[in-house]
Amino acid sequence: MPIFVFFILGHFAFLLYEKIKTAPHINFGERFFAAAWAVIIAFSFYNGGFLLGYEYDGWVNWCLYLFTTLSIPYLFPLTRDSKFDNFLGEFSYPVYLIHPVIIQFEFQHVAVPAALHYVNIIIDVFLLSYLMIRWIDRPINKIRARISGAAWAGSGPLPGASPNQESVFPVKLSRN
Repeated sequence: MPIFVFFILGHFAFLLYEKIKTAPHINFGERFFAAAWAVIIAFSFYNGGFLLGYEYDGWVNWCLYLFTTLSIPYLFPLTRDSKFDNFLGEFSYPVYLIHPVIIQFEFQHVAVPAALHYVNIIIDVFLLSYLMIRWIDRPINKIRARISGAAWAGSGPLPGASPNQESVFPVKLSRN
């Protein structure tokens, strides 16, 4: 299955959010999707796992992917101001990049009981993702900010930046 399908679904969720963010029915949607996710998560624990052992291209999974896509625009207002949510958001790209390598390494080279594989994978993915943020992403963003700041010095805010925008891992721009 082509991975770009999930990027398209993510973009669709963003477009849907842009359409509904000021709609009067958004409170109903927030409550409905929050309750539905509570039921799905409870059922997954009762069922012994969240889609573990399923074919990820089956019809049940595609229903879940579509449901997720439709629910994100309604659930986003509940978490958009959460520091924890922003913190996890900083990890999304490094996790996306590193998880296939960690999963493959874990199952091919680490001899532990099956349940420990998942614990190891979660710990390793988040640890390596943090190191990527700390040693790669932050330094590159500082360099990018310096270059952009020099190129745009004295000509107003940087393109795409809002004056109140704050990151979990802030990069301070100095302007002369």
